Amino acid sequence: MTATDDLRLYWQEGEALRPPEALTPTQWADRFRFLDPLTTSAGGRYSSEVTPYAREWMDSAACGWVRQVTIVAGTQIGKTETLNNVLGYAIAQDPGPAMFVVPRTVDIQLTSQRRIVPMVEATPALRAERTDAAHDEKTREIVFRRSVLYLRSSQSPADLASVPVRYLFADEVDKYPKWSGREAAPLDLARERQRTFWNSTCYVTSTPTTRDGTVWREWEDGDRRRYYVPCPHCSAYQVIEWRNVRWPEHVRTAKDARRERVAWLVCAHCAKPIEDSSKRTMLARGVWVPDGQAVQDWIADGQRNDRVDHRSYHLWAGYSPWLNWWQLVAQFLASKDDPARLQNWVNSWLAEVWEDKIEAPAIDAVTAAIVPGFHMGAANVPAGVMVATGGADVQKDGIFYVVRGWGTDEESWLLAAGKVATFVDLEDVLARNVWARRGSVGVRCAVVDSRYRRDEVLDLHRRRPTIRLGVGVERDGPIDFTTNKLERHPRTGAPLANSVLVWSLSVARFKDYVANRMLTPATWHLPEDLPDGYATQVTSEHKVRVRSGGRERERWVVKPGSSANHYWDAEVYAAAAAKMIRVELLRRRPDDGAAPPSTPPATRPPRSQRQRDPLRYPRLSR
Repeated sequence: MTATDDLRLYWQEGEALRPPEALTPTQWADRFRFLDPLTTSAGGRYSSEVTPYAREWMDSAACGWVRQVTIVAGTQIGKTETLNNVLGYAIAQDPGPAMFVVPRTVDIQLTSQRRIVPMVEATPALRAERTDAAHDEKTREIVFRRSVLYLRSSQSPADLASVPVRYLFADEVDKYPKWSGREAAPLDLARERQRTFWNSTCYVTSTPTTRDGTVWREWEDGDRRRYYVPCPHCSAYQVIEWRNVRWPEHVRTAKDARRERVAWLVCAHCAKPIEDSSKRTMLARGVWVPDGQAVQDWIADGQRNDRVDHRSYHLWAGYSPWLNWWQLVAQFLASKDDPARLQNWVNSWLAEVWEDKIEAPAIDAVTAAIVPGFHMGAANVPAGVMVATGGADVQKDGIFYVVRGWGTDEESWLLAAGKVATFVDLEDVLARNVWARRGSVGVRCAVVDSRYRRDEVLDLHRRRPTIRLGVGVERDGPIDFTTNKLERHPRTGAPLANSVLVWSLSVARFKDYVANRMLTPATWHLPEDLPDGYATQVTSEHKVRVRSGGRERERWVVKPGSSANHYWDAEVYAAAAAKMIRVELLRRRPDDGAAPPSTPPATRPPRSQRQRDPLRYPRLSR
């Protein structure tokens, strides 16, 4: 029977007019997809139970509001089969023209003959979509009954801009050529071909390379989801992190790790060991959570209101069901002393960007700064505190704050730190509480992050002028901060004379300042009762060299594997507030026990000058 006879019979039986059964990509793959034993470790029917974290990746293709899915992936996590499943779904279940973009021209034939065609041959539902016409199955173009698949190279701009498509699969985008100045970037050219489809879907995947690599920038543009799994002991949800993997102390080399085959994961909450045998159960109960969302809130309510059009996912090799903890340890020990192999470990296994690290505060610095017997609270303010400043980092689900006391020579003490739910609670901390040894001085100046929830920060400032609106900016040069007027004339656009000021802070300079003070325990003091997460958050960033546009800059960025840096940002804002009131000019009062000057000044400055700068010229006790 010829292909024409098959098609005639297809129409006669009414199959062409029968609507397809409503299935998600995961349901389609579980029911119809078969794996080719020549291209995978094992043939047979596909099962999403092996990689449950891939279900949301795949099912995003059936969500009408999702336009892009970005996957930053480590090694051996099933990313290839995920894309194959979505492609099969696009051919058999919800047909439409599709384009698969590979890094090099030579990759087209490999992808077509070693990946796409074997998948079609092994899956009956896809074989039924073939036309059986020889001219319909080419290396660069495969025509199916109800759809067409184009295979293109990122090295050919003309090919990328040639045909309209509904589905776009951009694989290993960090290996695409950079923008040349003559044509747009390959990914942008390919995405332009989707403009005519209201229901288009784009998949962008790759292992990362550097922070300015394509996949990392695309991931940061999305909602940055990470996979939270419950501990088998305490049931607390957490992200699996490399820093929580442990192995015996006597295991020093990769050979030792392969011989011993002993390693475990430590729960971030209860600190109990988690063995390899618990991983599959943990993965099955996992949930993807966007950045800035609380896990329990997302499970209870957030998922029902999930309407983000760009979902971005991060998953490293530690989640792989095919890898044991000891295999991760063996790979790390084999790579840690060789920069080239270490970069491969960071990129391909941790799925993090490679950075040339310059400076990084460590947990040891936090521990060394803790003063025995010193506790937070207004009743425990040390004798050396002369003035207090505050800083706050605003998040959707709360506000992280710190209050820091300052003395002479910029010696400082952490007087309070925590998280509050509302701006009224923040006002209590920064404006109503007393933070001075004599019980008469509150927070002299505080800076609150105003990039997010600015209207609420503005209302707080109007009630309490000592609380200022801050915005962190990346700026090269010696300037600590600049001010901009927020309110403007409705007709002329000119800034109003009495407008509220927004302080633009050079965050790199203040992060340098805080990091240097942290490394000097004699002048940077912490209490024994630090809040949960403080130590990890204030050490969550490191300073690296970033190369862009032929220039090399130094930037503070979040360390691989770190997810929160709120207390670090709050400390930076508190330090900025200290600079605004010039705490470096603080001098000890005579009644504080310091020896009076041997020769008094011949003349005192005018009263007007003393009032303008009360820190430098404090009022003497009568």
